[in-house]
Amino acid sequence: MTDLATHLSAIDRWEPHVRALVDFDRDAARRNAQAEDSRGALAGWMVAAKDIVDIAGVPTRCGADFIPWAPAARNAHVIDRLIEHGACVIAKTVTTCFAHFDPGPTRNPWNLAHTPGGSSSGSAAGVACNMFRAAIGTQTVGSVNRPAAFCGVVGFKPTVGWIKTDGVFPFSPVVDTIGFFTRDVQDMGVLYCALQAGGLESPDPPRAQIPDTLRIGIVHDMLCDPPDTDMRDALDWSAKRLAAQGHNVTTTALPTIARAAYAHHLTLTRAEGAKAHHELFATYRDHYPEKLRELILDGQTKTPDDITEVLLHRDKTIAAFKDLFEDEDLDVLVTPAAPGAAPHSINSTGDPRMNLLGTYTGCPTLTLPMRLSDRGLPLGMQLIAMRGAEMSLLGAGALIERAIAFDQTPPAP
Repeated sequence: MTDLATHLSAIDRWEPHVRALVDFDRDAARRNAQAEDSRGALAGWMVAAKDIVDIAGVPTRCGADFIPWAPAARNAHVIDRLIEHGACVIAKTVTTCFAHFDPGPTRNPWNLAHTPGGSSSGSAAGVACNMFRAAIGTQTVGSVNRPAAFCGVVGFKPTVGWIKTDGVFPFSPVVDTIGFFTRDVQDMGVLYCALQAGGLESPDPPRAQIPDTLRIGIVHDMLCDPPDTDMRDALDWSAKRLAAQGHNVTTTALPTIARAAYAHHLTLTRAEGAKAHHELFATYRDHYPEKLRELILDGQTKTPDDITEVLLHRDKTIAAFKDLFEDEDLDVLVTPAAPGAAPHSINSTGDPRMNLLGTYTGCPTLTLPMRLSDRGLPLGMQLIAMRGAEMSLLGAGALIERAIAFDQTPPAP
């Protein structure tokens, strides 16, 4: 089979159960694939985009079908960059409503009674099912790293601002970050190298960028409610495997200043969310789902002084994370990617608290699957690197992926 035929076969098999796609047009996918540029680092790649990302001629619905969206006039910046390097965008994927907590129809392919996470639900689930080779997501708290963990795939959130968010519906512009899903770190490295400034036609393997022996700080205390027993055990098991491979693994404590980030991040995202939705909310308020409506109403009460306080604390927290990496001479921090496996619920997208600090500080983060829980659901670790250290992060991810050797795929539907 060609790559397109393989992915279309997976869509036929999985989509009726997982419901990861929005208005999927098989004929349009075929036409796009036939017209794709055979050159470039991403030639032959079939990719999908979260439905808050503009694709010219297609409505960007944002998971909000109560609004009569017009087709987008042009592609988002990230779509143009993918196409420039040979990728074919074949589908839009389900997002929670306006990329908040109110779930869409997507189910977790490992167990349809469990959430796939959010808000990039369809992107993570679709990659897990091999509906496409890579997918675009976005993260404002944990919307890439958490669904990647729940769906057993690789999720990469680069340094905030690394790629322009032009053509992406905003939530909180200070922290909104475009991210990506793939099935392994090697693919993520190729994708990153293609999209970075200038693009590389023949990118080196990510692991070539750093030493073969990593300096890893394992973080058990995320300065919030602790993870569950399954997650703690999986993280300890992974740490032992990494140490057995010769990596220098130590226990690391996060800067205590970061404890206040949880409240400050909520203040920031609520204030900016209210601003982003000012016009739409005035017209469609009664149609907004409950959780998003509550966020906007609370965000309307925030003052400029509140935001100034948040941004001052954020700057100090960024500096404290930089000092932590330098003082302890670390290549990467390893933390839980979620409190545990995907919750047994389709009415919740799970808890993003384990991902918040990476988003708040703008540090690049990478989710990798570790092993399955006793209930057969993936458990993911989160890697955090210094701002701007994407290649070091991906290099560390390639080595850790090799040591962990997770090779499971979702059971047949």
